[in-house]
Amino acid sequence: MKSNSKQIKIACLSALGLLILSGAMLAGRYFFPASAQEVRAGDEISISITAAQVSDMYAYQFDLNFDNAAFEYTGGLVSSISEINTIFAKEFDDHLRVGATKIGDVDGFTDRRAAICEVTLTAKKDGELSDISIANVNVVTSELDYLEDIMDWTHSVRVKS
Repeated sequence: MKSNSKQIKIACLSALGLLILSGAMLAGRYFFPASAQEVRAGDEISISITAAQVSDMYAYQFDLNFDNAAFEYTGGLVSSISEINTIFAKEFDDHLRVGATKIGDVDGFTDRRAAICEVTLTAKKDGELSDISIANVNVVTSELDYLEDIMDWTHSVRVKS
């Protein structure tokens, strides 16, 4: 009987952990700690942004949060969607806002597991790869519907050099 009780407690704690993680993702804030990989000053860090699914996406924007003391944005930004190739970034004190749009009276982009874009940062100093997150993901459809806090976008981080 005690063994059963212990298994139930473990299952409940595991479920609680999944709920907490799901709640953080549902809040429109995605935080995936980077591995404790070492970086050297001058290393390029690649952040690939991916969406589980997009439907009729005409434009998008999101905030890329990173430690400004450890990394800098030097203009490395490439759209992974050929149909949405007008892409831009604006630097703020605590994040980089990335956006892209189609031009003209055309349909939006639709795909499953879509690679969205790649952002490159440069390490300012030697150290560990710091935490990087995306937040405030918003999409505009071809019908000009504005969809806020999209929840199925993720990112991966790797050292390029």
